[in-house]
Amino acid sequence: MSIPMWFNNRAPGQFEASAEAHNGAVDARHPVTFPPGLLKIFGTVSVETGGDRLFTKRFDTKYLFRSAMLERILAVLPADYHIAACGGRLVQHYESVYFDDSDLTCYQDHQRGKLPRRKIRFRRYLDSGNAFLEIKRKTNQRITNKWRRPVPPEQVAALTLEPADLDFIHERIVDCRDRLDPRILASFYRLTLKSIDTGERVTLDTNVTVTDPLTGAIRNLDGFTIAEVKQARISRQSPFRCLMRDAAVRPASFSKYCLGIYSFYPRERHNRLKRNYRFLREASGPGTPSIHPSPVFPAMPN
Repeated sequence: MSIPMWFNNRAPGQFEASAEAHNGAVDARHPVTFPPGLLKIFGTVSVETGGDRLFTKRFDTKYLFRSAMLERILAVLPADYHIAACGGRLVQHYESVYFDDSDLTCYQDHQRGKLPRRKIRFRRYLDSGNAFLEIKRKTNQRITNKWRRPVPPEQVAALTLEPADLDFIHERIVDCRDRLDPRILASFYRLTLKSIDTGERVTLDTNVTVTDPLTGAIRNLDGFTIAEVKQARISRQSPFRCLMRDAAVRPASFSKYCLGIYSFYPRERHNRLKRNYRFLREASGPGTPSIHPSPVFPAMPN
């Protein structure tokens, strides 16, 4: 199994991402695209003291758009949102390991739109050094339930589930009994916004990289941002959702794990997700996108 050097050799806190240190290129391989001047005009709230009541049960709405829109989007949000800072850092670096069985059940359920469905992953928070095993389950009512337990960071780097992890998974997902293997690695930078008036959170993920742990092949989602609105109750009056509607950005069924499977498992079906991947391929390709797809993003399989 070929694990990229950047994944398991990163020291916690190696890269600063505070408003003062944020100068546009935290890591030459993954330049941060959040305009530092705009980050300074936001108020901040510490996630250690601000709480997160949406952590275990919530409604999620995702969007996918070009990162060139970020400056205009962020410029109109300070009146409605604060930045959720962690340890004084406004932008955090995350790494994830996604697990699935031999049939890729988690992916297949997503691409078919099946409910309920689940996602199982390690998530490592590079700036704090913390790591967790996380389970997400979307119910028939489209409510996202989330559970997690701490794990040692070196276990994340080794891409291994221990017996206690499997017990934790089986207690919460009774039909998940097949062997789980690491399928996709992901790295990204996240800015988290917290509503001033409600408990709503908005996450903005940029510089997404997915890796096949078997081959070491890498795909970069350069130039695009994945946004997710997290609400205790669905409200279409959310300032961010209204902004997306005004910008003609529609909600998207999209995930980093599905991006990875699409990139490295071309024989798998992806009908329900095709619109998002076509947008990525055509928007990032030079010349005529349908003829010259970007070398960074693979051509759409027939």
